[in-house]
Amino acid sequence: MSEAWEEVKGKDLLLKVLSSTKGDEARDIKKGDAILLDLVAWRCEEPPTEVLKDDDAATVFQQVKSLLVIVGEQDLVEGVDTGLLNMKEGQTAYLFCTSKFALGEGTRKYQDCEIAPNTNVVYRVSATSIVQDTSRLNPYFSIQKALTRKKIANDLYQYELLSLTAKEAADNTRNEAARMRALKLYRQAGRDMKDLLDGTYFNSVEQDHPQRKECKQLMIDCYNNVVVVYMHGKQYAKALDAVEMALKRDPKNLKALIRNAKLHVLLASSEKKLKEADEALSMAENAISYRDQAEEAELKKIRLQYKQRRKQVLGQ
Repeated sequence: MSEAWEEVKGKDLLLKVLSSTKGDEARDIKKGDAILLDLVAWRCEEPPTEVLKDDDAATVFQQVKSLLVIVGEQDLVEGVDTGLLNMKEGQTAYLFCTSKFALGEGTRKYQDCEIAPNTNVVYRVSATSIVQDTSRLNPYFSIQKALTRKKIANDLYQYELLSLTAKEAADNTRNEAARMRALKLYRQAGRDMKDLLDGTYFNSVEQDHPQRKECKQLMIDCYNNVVVVYMHGKQYAKALDAVEMALKRDPKNLKALIRNAKLHVLLASSEKKLKEADEALSMAENAISYRDQAEEAELKKIRLQYKQRRKQVLGQ
């Protein structure tokens, strides 16, 4: 391991190259490059002087593999996105980041590691290769990019949003950066898949093309996950707007129908809104089949909540 740390953004962002698979022929990574990378992150108050261990559950707070990211689009934290611009293809490097270039005021819980606000961290980034953008030829590149965005957003939701208490989640200033990044990533991935489905490639292939199904499922998953993030933060009106978008693309999507019913019940504050909630519930109930036992049980709970809500609003 090289002894020298390079200042990228003063003392707030340092880089140390650990190894390289490309040698002198390695290409500089530039803004706009598509990079396939692996990433591991540790809680670390000072730049490490020894090799960090991947299995140290007390300090490791993130582990992800095979991400396809576009440098400069800020799908990752600023420290990693900026650090990549100072690396070469094939390099593995440590990036020491003060909280300013990492999670900032945010918190995170992963395995046995808890990240408090304003914590310094180290990322080990392996920039495996620069990938050619083949999106003009086939959907594969665009799908992989969208899958990466969904994977990063899922990671944010699981480890930075679900770790909040119900009171903290309702206070939308807590881990706001993680929430906004997750929403941005889900929306972008969903939008990219929508554009792909509406584009020229799928107009020229058979209707049962396997990638068409993959694109549609990924798009709906991302739209539904926007709903989940808003519901987690008790932003029910925004969640309802998002679920309506999902249903426009897939009117029979059961998850979206159930969330649509639940949100209508939560927002029912007048006789008119109660009627809309009843209609939303009926739509979901009519979509249930004998195989959907868990969904049927959930809808029964929502129907009971509807009856209770009706009593509160109408007094009967």
